[in-house]
Amino acid sequence: MLILLPFLCFFNLTVLFFDPKIASLLVRLLVSFTQSLLIWVALTYFITELCAAFNLITQSMVAVCWLLALILSFTTVQFNSQKIFNSYTFFWREIKHIRLNVNSLSTKILLYASALLIIFPLFLLAIFTPPNNHDAMSYHCARVMHWLQNQNIEHYPTSYTHQLSATPLAEYLILHFQVLSGYDYLSNFVQFGAMLGSLGLILLIAKQLRLPQKHQINAFILALTVPMGLFQATSTQNDYVAALFLLASVYFGLTQQILWLALAIALGGLTKYTVWIVGLPFYLWFGIRFILRNKIPFIIQKSLPSLLLILVISAPNMYRNYLSFGNIIGEKELNTGVTNEQVSLENTFANLIHNTSNHLGLPSAKYNLLIDEGIHSTLRFFHISQNSAARNYLGIVPETTFGFTEDTVGNLWTGWLLLLAVVVGAWQWAMGKYQPTTSQKLFYLCMIGSYVLFAALLKWQPWHPRLQLGQTLLSTLVIALILSCFFSTRTMLIISATLIMCALPIVFINKSKPVIYPEYTVRKLTNAPNERIEKRLFEQMAANGKPEALVLVKNYEHRPDLYLYFLRPTSTPREREVLIDFFDKNGLYKNQSIMNMTRNRALMLNRKEDYQTFEALTDTLKKYNIKNIGLNLLADFTEYPLWMMTKKKLGRDAQLRYIRYPSILKNTPNSATNFEYRAVVSSFGNVFLNYPKNQIMAHYVWPRVSLIILKSPTNQVFTY
Repeated sequence: MLILLPFLCFFNLTVLFFDPKIASLLVRLLVSFTQSLLIWVALTYFITELCAAFNLITQSMVAVCWLLALILSFTTVQFNSQKIFNSYTFFWREIKHIRLNVNSLSTKILLYASALLIIFPLFLLAIFTPPNNHDAMSYHCARVMHWLQNQNIEHYPTSYTHQLSATPLAEYLILHFQVLSGYDYLSNFVQFGAMLGSLGLILLIAKQLRLPQKHQINAFILALTVPMGLFQATSTQNDYVAALFLLASVYFGLTQQILWLALAIALGGLTKYTVWIVGLPFYLWFGIRFILRNKIPFIIQKSLPSLLLILVISAPNMYRNYLSFGNIIGEKELNTGVTNEQVSLENTFANLIHNTSNHLGLPSAKYNLLIDEGIHSTLRFFHISQNSAARNYLGIVPETTFGFTEDTVGNLWTGWLLLLAVVVGAWQWAMGKYQPTTSQKLFYLCMIGSYVLFAALLKWQPWHPRLQLGQTLLSTLVIALILSCFFSTRTMLIISATLIMCALPIVFINKSKPVIYPEYTVRKLTNAPNERIEKRLFEQMAANGKPEALVLVKNYEHRPDLYLYFLRPTSTPREREVLIDFFDKNGLYKNQSIMNMTRNRALMLNRKEDYQTFEALTDTLKKYNIKNIGLNLLADFTEYPLWMMTKKKLGRDAQLRYIRYPSILKNTPNSATNFEYRAVVSSFGNVFLNYPKNQIMAHYVWPRVSLIILKSPTNQVFTY
């Protein structure tokens, strides 16, 4: 029941901001929803910081804070009412009669279809499936478990420093859901809620840009069916949350609500710093317009509180990073690894092309090679190298591939529709047949500036479609604004209906959350074997001596720095068929509908080969009745399942702490905790751990991990 406290507080805030002065009931509801959402997230942030300051991130203390927030919000609502419960009765009386102003039967059918076939299934997946994306297991949810254990959000010893320096706001929300409910059932709901909020903001921004009302539903469906958004909506990554705050900042900037704009900017930056990069052209536009339209005293009156708000929200996390890494953003190696070594016209142009190609991949090797050859020819014409460590993340060579996960899926149909809109709009504008409004022109200009700035500052990465989700959602407004001027209402409805059909495979055949078809069927239909194979598994399959193993060796190349083998783009369709069948025979695709799986098996769906290992490991810990476990793990290790399975078998009082970590973290606040352990889970065997042989009771070895049982507890740590 404690989990209801934040939701009741959110409802109170929605009632509080429900403004009867706005003419449209739907707009009033969406604006109220957005404002209450920002305040609700800000409350989550301040409660987290307050409890963490006293090492009191506990269920009872967090519940007390939300109860006080609930009482305060209720009192505020009543204080603004003429009599008791007047605001609530007015709110219910209004919204129970809410109707979308949709006269077309076909448009109503599209809305019902999108709700029934897309939104509702995504809701069920978000609630009933565990977080099983790789990033969720390695740091998004793993850091939440450390915070709950430490009862604070201060930095702690870990071998994966991304758990510390990555912006934390989305994980704060997950933290509150988890601490109040006692489990992770609502962890995915954070991103699903961000999707709903973003769709509402698309409608609000479309109205501000004067998109005809009959086409606003088309903008809604365009945004709903963005492929990356469909994947992100049921994950515990933070890209949809970041997109929400980007869209909120654009809306409040368009309406010149400066304090709300500042709050959205602050929360967006605390979710993902890329929000500030892609939003900068818009913020410059809004700032210039604000200065030109107002007098200096009013500008100062609004600007100072706004800047203070951004500073107050951003400073604590930056300060923690500075203390641990000497850098307010975090790990220097990470930062220099993702930013271009030089901002130049050459790097910007190349990254713009490669960022575009991320969205063009199809499950056809010939098609992808054709796209790559076109890109290579273009770069050669301008004397630009294809591969440059100065602008490519980890030196990865850009290649057009077909991704079908929440990390790599390209926004294929959204990208092609955007290209169509740009070509049609430019052609009609040149012919004098298209005259966008001033706001629309500036919006288009800011979109161009946003894409250029992103390419100029950040190295190309295969997963840029994920980081650019907010930009893609804003781009759906460009598509709707332009195409609605030249395409008939019937054509736009056909496009929307087609997009809903295209979205269904992503909703129901998600590799991480398959509802209908197993992974083998999907890969067989698309002729798409695994793009990458973990080193141990590859070597195991390559050693069986069968002809298929030779095909495997021929078509994969090793990346030793990542412990992975990558599929070569030159593999033929026939070789891909052989690889798919070979992988299936080795058990890679033996999964069922996620609705029929146990929660632990669903949790390990993306690491199926580790499920038995983790079961055996935790059973062994239970046999020795060991509660305190030291961790000696590789960076980027899928740590979260270990937490969940250990807590389930050993009890909630079981503790896991890193006992080998970088020396830079030896003075973090939580490193001073005296932790005695008698077992070590290691990715390195006994390497790097200098325990005397007579101190080791037992040593168990499984694929990827081993377990060391000591004869007596120790608090020894190892730094490097």
